[in-house]
Formats: sequence, C-alpha cells, structure tokens
Amino acid sequence: MKNYEEKDNMFSVMINICTRVVTIIFIFATIIPLLAGNKAQHWSISDIWGVLAIGVISGLLFGFFYTLEKSSRLQLNIFWILYFLLINALVLGIGLKLYWFSTNLKSVLIMEGMFLLVFFAVYILVYMFDFNQAKKINQKLQDRKNHKAEE
Repeated sequence: MKNYEEKDNMFSVMINICTRVVTIIFIFATIIPLLAGNKAQHWSISDIWGVLAIGVISGLLFGFFYTLEKSSRLQLNIFWILYFLLINALVLGIGLKLYWFSTNLKSVLIMEGMFLLVFFAVYILVYMFDFNQAKKINQKLQDRKNHKAEE
C-alpha cells in the first residue's frame, strides 16, 4: 500500500513540475516580447509541442530525482547539476530545431537567460510549495499536540 502511495505522489510531483514549466514558459514568452515592444506574438503548433515536450521531460527527470530522495547530500547536488545540464541541453536542442534562436552568441545568451529565468522560477515555486506543505504539516502536528494536552 505504501509503495502505491509513493508512486502516486511521485506522479503528482511530476505533473506539477510539468505544469509549472509549461505555464512559466508561456508566461515569460508572452510577457518579454510585449515588454520589448513586439506586439505580434505568433505560436506555431510545433512551438506549442516543443514547450509541452520540455515540460513533460522536465517532469519525468524530476520524477527520477524524487526517487533519489534518500540519497546523500553529495549525490543530490550531483543530480541537481545533471538535471540542470540535461534540461538546458534539451531546451537548447528543441529551441535550435524550432528556430527559437539563431546560432550567434547574442541569441544563444538571450536563450540561456530565458532558460535561467524559467528554471529558477520553477525552482522557487517548488520550494514555496514544499515550504507551505511543511508549514501545514507542522501546524497539524502542533494542533494535535495542543488537543492532547487539553484532554
């Protein structure tokens, strides 16, 4: 039973990562051109599939990370570095194939900057979600402790 609950929770985490990645990509890809003065934003179906692929693969890789929960601190740090590099390579590969940027240095640096914005925005959202979950659990434990003390 516990193993099923862990797998169910892992799937939920993977869906959350995928959803956050896709949402933040669409938000940034819409807002940044507007701020730059480019009012005409056009998305092709291949662009949408590319963003979805990035989200799904990010979620799957994060799911693998979730299985390493009981690893040492060094192993987790190594995984985070590998996760970052793999996602970065994925974004650059898909972006290059879909012509989201050109091969000149300025274009690649802008794409890397957008990748960093999305990566850290998702990281902060996950951290905030985990922090709020931990706060709720601690509050429930405190309430139970107070309730038992009253009895």
